[in-house]
Amino acid sequence: MKPYSLVAVLVVMIGGAACGHDDPGTAYAEVDCGRMTDHMIDVLAREGGGRGASEVQAARDKLVAQRQALVTGCLKDRPTRRLTERQYTCLLDAETTEAMSHCQ
Repeated sequence: MKPYSLVAVLVVMIGGAACGHDDPGTAYAEVDCGRMTDHMIDVLAREGGGRGASEVQAARDKLVAQRQALVTGCLKDRPTRRLTERQYTCLLDAETTEAMSHCQ
């Protein structure tokens, strides 16, 4: 997976996993954007996309360099793109991007 693809996955997972409207009776998570961003960077870097160690490290470094922007985007979108408790827990428990894709 190319670095820009990794960023796209993070943006979709952090900002777009939940619907943008309130559903009465649904418990929404208080998302820790820093924690979730760090976890997703770790998962994406660990998978590496079949590349060599230096390429994986370069992709990880690029994501880490963009961490603050990703966290800021999450904080900005958090009021309108909410995650349910189940979705949030699922994302934090996921150890692969495949597992993350089932958290929708």
